[in-house]
Amino acid sequence: MRQIGGDCPASRLKEPISAGDQLRISFWVRMKAANKVIVLYTGHYHESKPKPWAIQRDDSNIISRTRINKANQWTRIEATHTVGDDWTWDSELLPPEKCNHYQLRIRADATTAGYYLDDFKVEKVASGSASALTARDVSYGFLKNPDFAMSFQYWKAISAAGDTVFDADQGKEVARLKRNRRLMQNIVAEAIPGEKYQFAFWAKLSGTASVTTNIIVRMRFENDDIVNGPCGREICNIFLRPLTTTIESKGRQWQRIVSDEFTMFGNYTKWPGQPSFILFTMLTKDMASSGELRVSNFEFLGEHSLTGEVITDSPTITTVPSMQPSNMEAPDYVRYIVRYAGEIRTVINYPFQVDKTGEILPMDGSKQYQLCEVDEVEGKYGVFPNRMGFFMGGKCVPIR
Repeated sequence: MRQIGGDCPASRLKEPISAGDQLRISFWVRMKAANKVIVLYTGHYHESKPKPWAIQRDDSNIISRTRINKANQWTRIEATHTVGDDWTWDSELLPPEKCNHYQLRIRADATTAGYYLDDFKVEKVASGSASALTARDVSYGFLKNPDFAMSFQYWKAISAAGDTVFDADQGKEVARLKRNRRLMQNIVAEAIPGEKYQFAFWAKLSGTASVTTNIIVRMRFENDDIVNGPCGREICNIFLRPLTTTIESKGRQWQRIVSDEFTMFGNYTKWPGQPSFILFTMLTKDMASSGELRVSNFEFLGEHSLTGEVITDSPTITTVPSMQPSNMEAPDYVRYIVRYAGEIRTVINYPFQVDKTGEILPMDGSKQYQLCEVDEVEGKYGVFPNRMGFFMGGKCVPIR
């Protein structure tokens, strides 16, 4: 731990650190065990937070997450960190008041093995210099740190997370997913409600011929109205699936992957309640133990493109039930009629969701659904947890 807060003496800190500063941090580490992860992060204390040492919800306190492959071998770690968001709570900037109120910290995940540090340096990156971060490095579309120019800042450093590694082909740091690892970021602050998005990224697969790769966007919504809200529960978990595709090795070459176009859940600012988070997650399915997927350069198409690239039909595979992730509300001119026993029983314009996953089904009139079971309930709301089911993929699937 290193104290770098407000009133540190010159013997500890040559010049004070301010919000907006970009810090280049480098050090050498030697672990006593192989295949362990070292995490570098900041700690911030302020009495205006609910708990003075509370961790920021956007993971802006994470600096780097590095896997040390070999035991008793020195490995150099370098990362760039942007100061400011890790001083912020509920949109209020809270600069650290004392030297020990802002700290650089290091931990080794899931191990009791010891480690050594050497040649630890913290330097300010001069504004306008060749190594200074650009606006695109910091934020693009709904993602922060989309190219990993700030190593692992804003990405969740949970035990199942991937890490970053230097890639010789790209000449820079990229993200890496091994088996059962994932990339996760809370995008609630950057996502625009009801906005249409399509994104792309670059990927390189090695150690296996192919791997199924999924990207899921999950909203956790605190619902204040279980009758008229987006679901009949106090907590709604709502999912979109912008990408399900098979990435092939292709001789370990970098390749561009394009997502489906999707809508960011509809205008949830008008729903009764608020989202507690929107989690963007990339994960692989049944990757071989020898497999490794590297990911870099997230970019956006359409209105959010920086190059003018238009939204396109993607080559990805989207599994049943959702052929295209859908809006959380039907267009004004579209209503769904529930008909059974030869009669129209009701008209619906609220979202259909698969009960077990929360996945949203198209409500734009592009698809019809066949009922497999239904509970006839008087009035607007009943006590039944599932009021109807659809035939999907040869099965009767409960619908919320």
